[in-house]
Amino acid sequence: MGDGPVDSAQPPVANEEFAVETILDCRAVGRGWQFLAKWENYNQPTWETSSNFTRCMPAISEFYETNPDKPMPGWVKVK
Repeated sequence: MGDGPVDSAQPPVANEEFAVETILDCRAVGRGWQFLAKWENYNQPTWETSSNFTRCMPAISEFYETNPDKPMPGWVKVK
């Protein structure tokens, strides 16, 4: 496996919950959004659908506060 991000529709290991260390990037996919997440205790970032981040709004908000030029879904609230 390479060193780049992995496209994934679920957390790095199925049925386990991982903590987001930071959000690295975002992209629009169809009518939805994906975020590139760096996970705590996991080396390789993965692209995840926004529905996988229901408990990670602070990390998403922080990403947009430090990256205001990135495209943003309407449901994201930043300071």
